[in-house]
Amino acid sequence: FKGAMRGILPDEVIDRPKQGFAVALDRWFRGRLEGFAHDLLLSDRSRQRGIFNLSYVDQLLTWQRRGRPLDLQLWTLISFELWCRTFLDGAKATCRSRENDAVAMGQAMAVALPLS
Repeated sequence: FKGAMRGILPDEVIDRPKQGFAVALDRWFRGRLEGFAHDLLLSDRSRQRGIFNLSYVDQLLTWQRRGRPLDLQLWTLISFELWCRTFLDGAKATCRSRENDAVAMGQAMAVALPLS
C-alpha cells in the first residue's frame, strides 16, 4: 500500500512510524455501554469475589454518567473483571444480559488499544 501511495502522498506521511489513536470510551460509557459496565462491575459474581469496593465502583459509574471523565479507570476495572472471570472463575467472560455490547466493546478495544 505504501508503494502504491508513493508519489500521491508526501513521503513524510508514508514513512512516519505507526501511531495509536484515541477512542470514544467516555462517550461509549455514557451511552451504549453504560448498562454493560454497570451490570458487569456490580454483578453478583463481582460482589461474591470481594475484590472491588463496590460502593466506590458504583460512585465511579455515577460520576462518569454525570460528566466526570473516568473512562480509563472504568476500562481498567472492566478489563480486570473480565480477566477474573476468565482466569479466577474459569467461566466465559460475558454478561448474558449485555452480550452484544460486550462483543462490540471487545472488538472496538482490540482495534483501538495497540499492544505496544
